[in-house]
Amino acid sequence: MNIAYVSIVPPNRLGAFYKVNNQMDTWRKLGHLCTPFFITETKGPNCYRLWKRGKALNPQLRLLFALYRQNPDVIYMRENHVSIFFQLLLLFFAKRIVLEINGNSVIETALDASVSIKKRFYHLLMRVLQPRSISRVLGCVCVTRELHQGVVVASQQNSIISPNSVPLKKDRVQKSGRSGHPCRLLFLGSPKHSWHGVDKLVALAKGLGGLFHIHVVGPSLHEARLDADICPTNMTFHGYLEKEQIEQLVPQMDIGIGSCALHRKDMYEACPLKVRDYLAYGLPLLLPYLDTAFVESAPDWVLTLPNVEDVFNSSANVESVRRFCENFQGIVLSDDDIAEYVDSHLLEESKLKVISSWVNDAKQA
Repeated sequence: MNIAYVSIVPPNRLGAFYKVNNQMDTWRKLGHLCTPFFITETKGPNCYRLWKRGKALNPQLRLLFALYRQNPDVIYMRENHVSIFFQLLLLFFAKRIVLEINGNSVIETALDASVSIKKRFYHLLMRVLQPRSISRVLGCVCVTRELHQGVVVASQQNSIISPNSVPLKKDRVQKSGRSGHPCRLLFLGSPKHSWHGVDKLVALAKGLGGLFHIHVVGPSLHEARLDADICPTNMTFHGYLEKEQIEQLVPQMDIGIGSCALHRKDMYEACPLKVRDYLAYGLPLLLPYLDTAFVESAPDWVLTLPNVEDVFNSSANVESVRRFCENFQGIVLSDDDIAEYVDSHLLEESKLKVISSWVNDAKQA
């Protein structure tokens, strides 16, 4: 297929940028023509500037003409229902667009709707445009079953569930498989995301005690809104680290911790990229939520805990974490262990076969 990948890439969304590039690389290796169209302030080939206030013409009109010239079979993009550019895309290319659904925009905008009239209006606009947009496109790819049931299924017949994935490179960094104390748990997060639940890790660290050490990458102590006086000595906040710096930590880590408070935005299932990275690093998983990859059944190297506010205030849950860490500290997960859950070659190939069938059906209609 001839695929145009349209992506809005803010400078602070490096994870999304990493995912987009990995997807395109995989699609090309599978024999598809894939051209990126980045909407960003960064200058470069295939980059199109954002529309700023005061400019009479939208610079993204150039992108529309570029798409017209390329004449792709599929325009693949993450959902962005409110933008004028997306509504123009729907006008000209509706039955070529495949939307990737990574969140429930109606619920997420509702969280801030009371902050200002502008945000309230944005939420109301999203409630109108989301189902309308989804019903008009060629199809939708949902990264979780929860999103499929809650966002897409009522509006779009062409839809699949395809969790996030990562390439399993042969030369990638992995944990060393060390033994001994302290057992080190790695948490990758971001500032200003309350649903990551960094604050909950304080109770876990205190409950586990000095033979365990939690390393938090992403938010600093200040950004996590935690007082240094209440944080135990077996917690270390590294702040923001580049990927190369994270990989310097990985060999000394033993267990990966997923998001701890998805319930704060009414989510109970997810498939975050950081958890796929943990698996690629060979780290067994501590998950206080349901991961899409393990809905049917979870391997013994995954510990799933309740997605509730007081999850680590429970002595029984903390004891489960302790036993899990002791059992899997020295285990390095292999490609054979994880490929069916996260390997981008396997998962993206399956997804593109379905999208190709949508394209063929649309051409015959």
